[in-house]
Amino acid sequence: VKVIDIFIFNGYGELLLQKRAPRKTNQPGKYQNSVWWHANAYEDIDFTAMHECIEEIGAPLYIAPKQQDFQEAYKKLSPYIDKFVLAKKLSIDFRKKKFIDHKKEKHIIKDHTHAYIWLYSGSVTSIDRSSSGFERLTLEHLNQELEKNPQNYTPNMHLFAKEFENKFSTFIEKYCKYLSK
Repeated sequence: VKVIDIFIFNGYGELLLQKRAPRKTNQPGKYQNSVWWHANAYEDIDFTAMHECIEEIGAPLYIAPKQQDFQEAYKKLSPYIDKFVLAKKLSIDFRKKKFIDHKKEKHIIKDHTHAYIWLYSGSVTSIDRSSSGFERLTLEHLNQELEKNPQNYTPNMHLFAKEFENKFSTFIEKYCKYLSK
């Protein structure tokens, strides 16, 4: 299974969290990362990320193929970051996940996880209605909320907050300064 995990920061360094719709089978009403999706084996991951960006937040996306391309795009396009999403790959790895299906049977699946980090300061609109809202939090506030109200967040959000904390902080330091000056 290919999984796409997307983390969107605005120019103030706030992470966009998506609240899962109450009708969702898994983790209804809990906050998760900005955009999340399972891709079919035959789907191109970058195209799927672009498609989900439009569906879940209502904004077009540019994925920089290399770090150098991201830096160049950031230099030229950061004044327009409220009109489109600028993205780069954060990591690609494999994870084993245990889950229980609707028949209460235990399964272990291997996810081929593609994580992206994005910069976007525009408005957010869920076109596919898979969300019941959005919230933006600084990393400091997110960590406080994860401690204080862990039940409000998906298990993956807890995992990602720890796993990517240093990468998030570095990204914020380098790319989220232009609005906070």
